Formats: sequence, structure tokens, C-alpha cells
Amino acid sequence: MFDYAALVAAKSVDAGDDCAVWPALYFDLLTTTDMLIEGTHFIIESGRKLESLFDIGWKALAVNVSDIAACGGDALGYLVSLGIPGDARDDDVLSFTNGLAAAARKHNICIWGGDLVKSDFWTVNITAVGAVPPGLSISRSGARPGDAVVVSGHIGLAAVGMNAVIPDRSSGRKRSAPRLNSDDCPKSLKRFRRPDARLKLGLLLRENGLATAMIDTSDSLAKSIRLIAEESGTGAEIDLKEVRPHPEVRNHLESLARTKPEGHASSNKKGLDGTLSAWRNLFPQFFLDAAEDYELLFTMSSENLRKLRELHRGKLTWIGRIVEGGELTLVLGESRTPIAESGFEHFE
Repeated sequence: MFDYAALVAAKSVDAGDDCAVWPALYFDLLTTTDMLIEGTHFIIESGRKLESLFDIGWKALAVNVSDIAACGGDALGYLVSLGIPGDARDDDVLSFTNGLAAAARKHNICIWGGDLVKSDFWTVNITAVGAVPPGLSISRSGARPGDAVVVSGHIGLAAVGMNAVIPDRSSGRKRSAPRLNSDDCPKSLKRFRRPDARLKLGLLLRENGLATAMIDTSDSLAKSIRLIAEESGTGAEIDLKEVRPHPEVRNHLESLARTKPEGHASSNKKGLDGTLSAWRNLFPQFFLDAAEDYELLFTMSSENLRKLRELHRGKLTWIGRIVEGGELTLVLGESRTPIAESGFEHFE
């Protein structure tokens, strides 16, 4: 009998990153799994049930593929286990599987199998598998003092979309956010409902040896920064001077500023330099807390950042630097304050 257990024990399995990394014979295998439960991770939106189930199928796969992207991997295949309520119609299941298949085509990943059970709520569990050349997966632990901190895409778009769909989940701990009109935030809704895993960017970073550490921003930017710093044994200074929020994000923050929430004044409050408008006072913490974007956050030398800008046409934003020590600091003009993390937590 072949001793598989001894073979696994003889190899180094790294499970501290977005994927577990298992060295196989000719490549390193990446594995990740994620569970989504109705009422906790998603709702089936009233009035657009079939479209909503399509979105859920898409997102269930995309969030797993995002983990593979965060390791610089190629996506290979996935398995899906699906719990379906007894009153679900054939059209409901077909809409979900069509969304799943559409995301699979988008990210060039094949279904390998799965399971189907009856459940009180819609429940989705996906295990995705990818691969990288031996020893070349990008971990969270490679950041070094002096590295630039860079993020892809528009941070906060998905959080705005979530506010339009599930305002109670996205309003913050001390803020009653006005619910958005879906007509006012189409790109935010699309980003929340159908995120795109940044596979091409992850591959570009790995193939050119540009990134020293990487993670996706699923639970919040602040949490992602903390995880890289902890795994790398460093600190980080986050500086937002180069961040240009998407117009839909800005409109949302302007709406929040008009609510005069607890602990904040209206637009006559002094801004970061004594003159900025109220929405800009809200932006730093919103930016750090924003979840569900599934963008890539990575570290690299300044020279490699210049190279990346020549190779990659998508949006990239420098948001700070890795520093010695273990502190995470937000730089706002001349002021420096500790970063307060409040991203998504499952057991709060």
C-alpha cells in the first residue's frame, strides 16, 4: 500500500496564505475553500430572484478564484457543494448554476465535481484548485521595510454596492447610512454582485517576480494590511494622498456627511488640512474598512512598481510603505494615527 501520509508529511505545506500551498512533483498545488450561507453572506434580492441567484453563483466561484490570484496562481478546477431549500424551483437552480458557469468561463476554470443536498437555506461551499511553478507562489510573508504598498482597482466600490443591497451590513458601527438608490451606483452594484478575481494581474506579478507579498482585500483593506504585516514581521504606514475615490464612492460619502452621524459634525468641520469638505473626513476610515472588493493588495520595491505600471493597464494605487516594527499607522498630512481595524468578522 502506498504511504500517502508519509509523502504529505515529508513535504512543506504552507497554509498561512490565501491558499494552502502543497509542493507536488512538477508544480505547487494551491487549494482554497469558501462557504457562503443565505442571510449571512448574501440575500436573494426581492424582485430580482433569478438574477440574484445568478449573481450568487458567479460570486461564490469568483471569491475562491481571487484567493488563487492572490498567490499568483493559475486556476485549474473546482468542486461545489450546494444546499438548496425544498421549495426551490428548477429555474432557481438553473439561474445559480448559470452564474457559476459564467464565472468559470470568465476565469477559465473547470468544474470537477461536487454534491447536492436539501437545506433550510441556500448554502454554497466551493473548493478551488490552482497551481504555480515550484516555490514561486506569492505569500503574505515576504514584505520588507522600504517596500511600496499598492492596491488594484477602486477600493470601496463593493462597499457602496453592498449598502444599496444590504444597508445593515455596510453602514458601520456608529453610523446610520441612508440607503442608496440602485440607479445612482450601477458600477458599485456590479462590483458587489459580480466581483472579478484579478487572475491576470496576479500572474503578471508572479511571472515577472515583481511582488514581495500579496493578499486580496475581501474582508477589508485594514485587515489585509495587518495580515501582511503580521506574517512579514513588519509594520506599515498607509498614506492616502494618491487615492482618488470613484465618483460613486464620493457620492456615497457626501450622503453620509449630510446625516451628521454620531461623533461627526456637518460640512463645517475642519478637514485634514483645515479646509477639506466633510466627505473627505469620512473617507480614510471608509477606505480602510471597505470590504468585498476582492482587489489585490501587494508590496514591492519602488523600481518594480515603475515596471508594473509599464506592463499593466489597469488601475493601480500606491497607498503607503512597509516599515520596521509592528505598528500600522495612517498618515494624514502631518498627522499620524494608529489604524483601527473594523473589517468583517464572522463571530462578532
